[in-house]
Amino acid sequence: MTFQNFAKKQYHWFLCTLGYAVLIFSLFLRGQHRVHDSYLIEILGYESMFQDLFNQGFSLFYQGRVLSGWFYQILAQINPPPTLVLSLSVIASVLFLSLAVFFTLYMCYKYTNLGEKGIFAQVLAFLGTIALFFNLFTLEIFLFFENAVMTFSILCAVLAALFFLKSGWRNYIITLLLLLLSIFSYQAGIAYFLPLVVLFEGAKSGYAIKDTARKTLIAGLIYGLAMAANYTYILLVGPVDARFAGDADFLGNIMGMIAALISVISHNLRFFPRFGHFAFLAVFAILLITLNVKKPKRLLIQAISLIALSVAALIPHLPMGSFYVVPRSAVALGGLGGLMLILIALSAEQSKKLLLIPGILFLLVTSVIHIDAQQNNLTNNHLDHAEIHAIAQRIWEHEAAGGEEITVLHTIRGRPTSFYRPYLRSYGDLTIRVLSVDWMIRHMLQHHMHRSWDPSWAISYDDYLAHPLLETEVRSGTSRLLFDGNVLYLVIY
Repeated sequence: MTFQNFAKKQYHWFLCTLGYAVLIFSLFLRGQHRVHDSYLIEILGYESMFQDLFNQGFSLFYQGRVLSGWFYQILAQINPPPTLVLSLSVIASVLFLSLAVFFTLYMCYKYTNLGEKGIFAQVLAFLGTIALFFNLFTLEIFLFFENAVMTFSILCAVLAALFFLKSGWRNYIITLLLLLLSIFSYQAGIAYFLPLVVLFEGAKSGYAIKDTARKTLIAGLIYGLAMAANYTYILLVGPVDARFAGDADFLGNIMGMIAALISVISHNLRFFPRFGHFAFLAVFAILLITLNVKKPKRLLIQAISLIALSVAALIPHLPMGSFYVVPRSAVALGGLGGLMLILIALSAEQSKKLLLIPGILFLLVTSVIHIDAQQNNLTNNHLDHAEIHAIAQRIWEHEAAGGEEITVLHTIRGRPTSFYRPYLRSYGDLTIRVLSVDWMIRHMLQHHMHRSWDPSWAISYDDYLAHPLLETEVRSGTSRLLFDGNVLYLVIY
């Protein structure tokens, strides 16, 4: 089956994908959502993402995300409104992920007998591909202005798998080029490549272990070349980002990978209630084992594809000086349930309605969480602005009453909470409180008050408690302010 024939006969899957994506991302399509990094761009300009303004190795070029760096360089030249950029970027991401879904479905039809199984199995495979690429971890990607480049990385990885499956050295070269595009856009997207290769090479060979292993080894070598090229670039191009600095604790990072995987299986990095995600995965695993009880080779290759997804999503964190996994950096792992649904659809000998039930329930639950997380992010943004405005109001009142104009800000961490609990559900960076991010406080206040202050620094809480004017501090919500001439001590709780 050629892709052209597939597109003519099955284009409705693409339209359904677009419709679903527009529905669940409707709150983000307007481009009004923010997080600390996007606030920084709004305040300091697009240059802040590639010029290393803080001399800490923080530049997308230094992090190996060259295409993302170019993206911001172009934006810095034309300087469009941030909200417009974010909105258009989300729209592009919806298109890229929808294409990733469509190309993966094409591989299902081309390399398996899905087209002969009946409508229920085909719908289940469709639900699985939706859950694989529009998983909850993609929500964090959508927070950033360069989200279109990040999802382009995912699309390139899927296309790389598509070309690899055609075999031949020319297609392998194209595969390598696509993987280089993927990893130099955003390192997390490349993780989709290996599990798709394992799955469909297994199906192509009739689940022959040796043939699948040989092709997987070739794919692994090409994947390794792309990974090595990106890591070498990071080490050679300039100041090393703090996350790569220092000697990597490989044993500690491996333990961190295991802990992250357990967290994903249990509650999907806290997107699900505790053990909620595990309950779905357990049902999917039982179905897979039941459907493959007489097909041990098929079950083994399917299990390897799931392991490949898990390992490929976490392996980029291994050489880091400090192990830190967030949903966006392991985005493929958020699609673990989706891949299992695809495997169930491909394993079903007959198209049965009952198999659709767990798939529909899983997608329904994740869709509700998608919308809830977006709403919580927007509410979080309003609360952030309200807190900043309240602090600014206190400063204006102090100056209007005869106090000196504030030109220096010192921040003190008085055990600040990172989230607006219990008012909002916490969804990681989606709902992180701006005032809990030290380096954002001065910028947010300056932007709100239209001022330019001297650089601020944090002092210890114990030093603050020893300040002779401590009794004069005033409250602003959960924060405390102490004015000392032209200096403001801001304690964040």
